Amino acid sequence: MPLVDRSKVYDFKDMNKVTGVNPAFIIGAGAGPFTYAGVNCELVANLVVKDGEVRQLSQIAKLKDESKGDEFVTETLQDSVSSFALLANLFVSEGKPGKVIRVHCANRKGKSDFVTAARDSLLKGFPGKAIGVGGTFLVNGSKVKQHIMADFTTTPLDSEEKVT
Repeated sequence: MPLVDRSKVYDFKDMNKVTGVNPAFIIGAGAGPFTYAGVNCELVANLVVKDGEVRQLSQIAKLKDESKGDEFVTETLQDSVSSFALLANLFVSEGKPGKVIRVHCANRKGKSDFVTAARDSLLKGFPGKAIGVGGTFLVNGSKVKQHIMADFTTTPLDSEEKVT
């Protein structure tokens, strides 16, 4: 992974055509629109795209000042900001009501994080099958660790030491 490819910018307006879903209710996480934010940022996607028109409730998070540690700011995106960059893990549906899996957790069991434990359980319960799961988390009375990536490096990341 030498350097970031800044040409990898995508537009949510294309999601109807790309996915074949219209309207498309989209939630997920990814790299935000650095072309809009001016720096690398994290995207929390929450939007609807219907006939190429975007209704945006997505947010971005970015570091206030990289030299001052991990203080950050968040911003709700306007409908006119429909791009995202590099990569994203997105759940796309028609947004219709349907069956829901509700998972309630009170304590950690084992060393795995929640997502890994859920994935391992699905692999064990449905061996050899491809399963897609999407959704949201509501965390009450607990702490979560979040990551906001610093701006893109100008030095090639050609060793493990340079990545960390």
